[in-house]
Amino acid sequence: MAKDDYHVIVYRLLSYLYDCLKHGNDPDMKILDEVLKDIPESYKRFILKTLKSEGYTKNYKFEPVGDDEWIIGLENICITVKGIEYLTDNSFMQKVHRFMKGVKDVIPGI
Repeated sequence: MAKDDYHVIVYRLLSYLYDCLKHGNDPDMKILDEVLKDIPESYKRFILKTLKSEGYTKNYKFEPVGDDEWIIGLENICITVKGIEYLTDNSFMQKVHRFMKGVKDVIPGI
């Protein structure tokens, strides 16, 4: 798995949002930017649109601007109950969790 694989990005994003929820914190845009860095804008929009349409995240929207779209309100993003269930119960998310744990063990600071 690579750090820009869809499931790795989704795991990192949902894990961060779930941690924010559990600790009563608003998402930090610097951390969101870190999770979503180095991926093309179209891929970022695809991921965020998919998470929202599947009901895993909420509180942001997409506004058409010319031939493009802007993500509006990302600072208000939060995980839903369905997103928590996907993160904790989905077998592929558990596979990513084991992968990420292994990477953290090998490369500190990831």
